[in-house]
Amino acid sequence: MESNLDINVQHVAEKAVVLAISGHLTRLAEKPLDAAYAEAVNLGAKTIILDLSGLTYMNNKGIKLLVRLEARARSGRHRLVAVGLNDHYRHIFQVAGLDEEIAVFADVAQVLTVQR
Repeated sequence: MESNLDINVQHVAEKAVVLAISGHLTRLAEKPLDAAYAEAVNLGAKTIILDLSGLTYMNNKGIKLLVRLEARARSGRHRLVAVGLNDHYRHIFQVAGLDEEIAVFADVAQVLTVQR
């Protein structure tokens, strides 16, 4: 089964990397998400920004992947934040409690302003 997911890794500032996620965040996203996270860490990221503006579908397995990624980031002393959430995914973050562990910002510029 093929994943309908694309993750673009972009170094945007000193110690900040964006993982721009497009498509479906399901169990099939586990390996690509892990690889993108490892690439961000290798680029020297202390703040990893999940840009979810291109997210078209997320199921409970996708939510679990984000919970696991946040735990991994925390244990590695990295800050995981999210941007680009539409109203639907912002609601899911709230209901699932993700917004308690993954700070939500309007956009990358806001994250970089707060980071300074």
